[in-house]
Parts: sequence; structure tokens; C-alpha cells
Amino acid sequence: MTVDHGPGSLTAPSAAGAAPLRRRPRPSRRDVLRIGFAVAWPLALATWLTYAVGRYGFGAMDQGFTQALSWRILDGQVPHADFFSPRPLGSAVFHIVDFALPGPLMLGQAWIAVLQFVVSAIALTVLVTGRPWTRFGPLLVGLTSAAAMVNLHMWPAMTWHTTDGIFFASLGWCLLDRGLRRGSAAASRWGLFLSGYAVTCKQSFAPVALVALTLLFLHPRRRDRPTRRGTARDLAALAAAPAAYLAWVVAGGGTAELPDQLLGADSVWGERLLTLMPEMLRTEPRQAWLLGAYLAVLATLAAVRNAAARGRSDRMRRAARWADPAACLAATALLAAEIAQARLVFAEIAYSCVLWWMLAAAIAADAWGRRRIRTGAPLVLALGWMVSLSYGYDVPALLAGSLGLTTAFVLWRGAPTPASLLAPAVAPDRRARLLRATALTAAGAAVLVLTAGRLTAVRDTHTYIDGGRPELTWDLGSVSAEMRGIRTSPGTHRYLAQIRDCVRARPAGRIAVLPDNAFAYAVFGLHNPFPLDWTYSMEVTNPEAEKLMLKRAKELDREGDYLVLFQTLDTRFAAQPGYVPRSVPPDQPVRHWTKRNIEAKVKRELHGETFACGSFVAVWAPPKAR
Repeated sequence: MTVDHGPGSLTAPSAAGAAPLRRRPRPSRRDVLRIGFAVAWPLALATWLTYAVGRYGFGAMDQGFTQALSWRILDGQVPHADFFSPRPLGSAVFHIVDFALPGPLMLGQAWIAVLQFVVSAIALTVLVTGRPWTRFGPLLVGLTSAAAMVNLHMWPAMTWHTTDGIFFASLGWCLLDRGLRRGSAAASRWGLFLSGYAVTCKQSFAPVALVALTLLFLHPRRRDRPTRRGTARDLAALAAAPAAYLAWVVAGGGTAELPDQLLGADSVWGERLLTLMPEMLRTEPRQAWLLGAYLAVLATLAAVRNAAARGRSDRMRRAARWADPAACLAATALLAAEIAQARLVFAEIAYSCVLWWMLAAAIAADAWGRRRIRTGAPLVLALGWMVSLSYGYDVPALLAGSLGLTTAFVLWRGAPTPASLLAPAVAPDRRARLLRATALTAAGAAVLVLTAGRLTAVRDTHTYIDGGRPELTWDLGSVSAEMRGIRTSPGTHRYLAQIRDCVRARPAGRIAVLPDNAFAYAVFGLHNPFPLDWTYSMEVTNPEAEKLMLKRAKELDREGDYLVLFQTLDTRFAAQPGYVPRSVPPDQPVRHWTKRNIEAKVKRELHGETFACGSFVAVWAPPKAR
């Protein structure tokens, strides 16, 4: 009896002369070095940025807010059921990883936040260029690093729901695009899963899932043919994260609260980006001039490319091919000027909006001149719009560098190079290739160094809320070991030290610091009895939040065993010399962020011992006998 060893058999036949099994070839030393470099440079860039800029400055207003939410989840609380949130808390779930990192919590989360900026910039570059991340040359490494730094600008190195949405959307779209092009179901489904996870970070990233569906069914270069079973698995991957989040909240008892909290906020649709541009250009004449000149050059470039493709004579087509790189250079120079003149400070409005419109115009001109659209560029444009759907930062500044880099890619896509125009049929010799590689390496290094110098210079005079780097002379390790390595101003240090001292002065099982200071819960290991960690007007989106706060205050007053610190100053100005007092009277008015002054109403419901502690007014009560 004989056994038939077919082509799919895993057992080799014993007959003499049979072909040996194929083994996967070992990667060459060059491949190992290339992959090692591809892994090392993003980690090195994130580490350097954290050391050079990310660890400088601390804003008690909102830094540590994500960690406070993660702290609640680690304590077993369920979002929307046990505490209030106007957005889904996929970010808080993801950033549980911050607590697993070795070292101080706040420094670790700063490194994670900066690494997310770097990875997002890489993913968007891969999405637009189609070049694998492991195949980046020196110029592309330099340009992508510069884009990541412009994206970071003066934003604090803190984990945040908007930056998480950018991270998951860019990585998800990149993996989905690569998977569809290569016929890799695993890559595609990971991309779909991450795209779905972006939706759980913030409502404004809900269109990420719609874009993923569009790519899944209408990708122009999809390699494999979709099947019913495969499509069902794809849709399951996309819905996995939102469905799991919904099931968790429902199982925790938040069925009724979830829609009320998520849908109770006012809607935004990118008003500043889409409709306020004329007003910004009136107040920023330089921006108006740059944008107008850019649009004129872009119209010329589109006409030139149209003539090169459909010119009536060879002479016209040849002239158009020569004019193409000249117009590209002019448009790129105006694009670079727009980025160079940006101050990169927080809440600078115009430059990122202008960059968004520059990309939109470049996509339109490229589509008219070439009769086709590059797949990745419109996705970056759409992501910029989603980033602007915010109450607190309604401009695409967190994506400005990638918007500019994508615009450059669109401008130069398919443009003839001087070498191809002069000698298209002559292959470059070894010396020419070496000169080209040297020039590209020098260009990439120059872009990287210039952008890094610009970013550090900006941080010397500005940080997000704290002072400039020379003013940040205190290490917050003296306040808490979880803040070691973070540098701050003397005023902010005094303010944070007052929180530490007040918490130690009157121990209690439940401690809250209102209305800001969400960082305190994870840093000092406190358990906030209220359903809000940050009673900020943009977080208190419907009357239900106020009702929950007052209800909990009445319960606390009955139960005792609490300490509530009410801040009396605006933490945004804590860095100003002399702003933070050593003490205040016990009847000092409390600081309120909310329109209905929820903080004062909460204080009126608490009838424990009222005393002053540093710049805070505190209410304390011991446990009551039952």
C-alpha cells in the first residue's frame, strides 16, 4: 500500500531523490540592521523629545485627567454607571498600560504620549506614500520626525482622548490599507479593530469607522476578492471594540446613563476650520498672502500637468514637463514658509487651518491635473477635520505637521526630476548614486535638526500652562515619587505641595480636590467620592452631572469620612510669581469652572469642619457612627 504525498502534504516522501522541504531563508545582516534601525529611531526620537521638552512644565488644570479615569477603572468602577463622562472612555482603558510601566507614572505617561505622536506620524506617512516603515530612507525619516514635532508643537506631553483618536485612526487605516494591498487578512482585521477602537476614544472619531468601511469595500488596489465569510469577520473586527465597550457598560448598570451622557453634549462640525477662515485671514494678512500665492501657483501646476498629459504637440508637452518641477518648487517653498512662520504655541489658530486648506487644494489640483486621487491624502484631510471637532482646541494643530508633509507628497507625486529631464535614458553610475544618497541624508538631517531646534526654542519661552524651560527649576519628585522627573515652576510646585500637605493633614477614606487637579487621584492614591474628576464647563455637558454631584455630596455629608479641597485660584496662572498664596481665609470664595457654580453648591451641602489649608478651603468630617 502506498501513500500519496500531494503538494499540500506536510510529510516528505521517503523515496530517494525526493525534493527537500523548503525552509524560510534567514534574514541577511543588512535586513536585520534595517529592521533594527526602523524600530530604534522612533523609540529614540520619543525618548529624546520626552527628555528635551516633554518633561518640562505641568498644568494642574488637566494633566493627569486620563490617568484619573484609568485609576477609577482599576478600582473596579464602570464608566457612565459609576461615574460621569461625556465621551466613551476607550482612552482610559488603553492607558491602564501607563500604570504598568516601570518608573514614575507621570513621566511614563509623558513618554507614551510622545511615542503616540511619533507612531501616528509614521503611520500617516506610510498611508500616503505606500512605502513600508522599514524602508524609510534618511530623508523620509527626517521629514516624518519633523512632522511629528510640528504635530506636538506646544501641546503638553500628556495622554489625551484626541491624541488617542489620532493614534488609533492613523494606525488602523495604515494597517487596513497595507493588508488590502497585500491580501493579508490579519493586517486588514487588525486595522479594522484599531479603527473601531478610535470610535471609543471620542465621538468625533466615529467617521473613522465609516472611512474604514469605505476602504474595505472600495479600495482601488485590493488584491483579494471579498467573500461572505471574510466580510463577516471583517465587520466583526471593526465592531469588536465598540461592542465590547457597550457590553461592559450595560453589564455594569449604565444602560440608561450611556446615551444620556454621550448625546447630551452640544454638537460641533468644525465651524472654525470650515467657516471662520475668512475672518482669520483678515486678522492675519501674512497668512492670507501665503495662501493666495500658494493657490495661484497650485492652479498653474494643475494647468501644467494637464498640458503635459493632454497637450496638442510634443513641444507643449515637453515645456510642461520642464515647468512641472519649477511649479512644485514654488508651491513647496510657500508651504515651507507657512510652517516656518508658525510660532507653534498652544491655541495659535491660523497656521494649522491654512495647512488644512493647502492640502485640500493640493488634492483638488492633483485630481484635476491627473484625473485620479491618491488614496491616503484625503484620509489625512478627513482626520484633520475630525481633530478640529473639539470644544477646547477646535483647530487641526495636533496634525499640522502631517498635513504639511502630506501636501508635499501630493505636490511631488509623479513630478519629473531634473535628472530624468536631462538624461532619462542614462542609468546613474555608482558615484552619482553615492552623491544622491549623501544629499538626501544631509537634507533629512537638516530638516530634523532645524525642526528640533525650533521646537526647543519655543519651549524655552512657552509651555502649555507652566513657564518656559529656564523657569522650571523644581523637580516634582519632592511632591510625589510618581511625579519624579517632571520639572515645574516655583509657583506650580508650591500649589502642588499644598495639595500634598492638605491630604496628609486630615486623613480620610474619600478625598476630592475640586474643580481641577484630576492628577491627584492617581498620583497620591486617592479615592474620589464624586462622579466627576474634573468639574470643567466642557466636561459638565448636561444637567444630569450637576444632579449626580449634589446627590453624592448629600450622601457624603450623612456618611462622613471625607475631605474635600476647594481651590480658590485659577491653576492656569499658578506659574506667575507671587500668584499662589501661602494661605487664604476659610471664607475665601471657591474657584468655579461651571456656569451654574456646581462647586459652591457642593460646598454648601457639606457640613463638616471648614478650614483653610494653603490656598485651599477644605471641608473635613470623620467617619460617623452607625
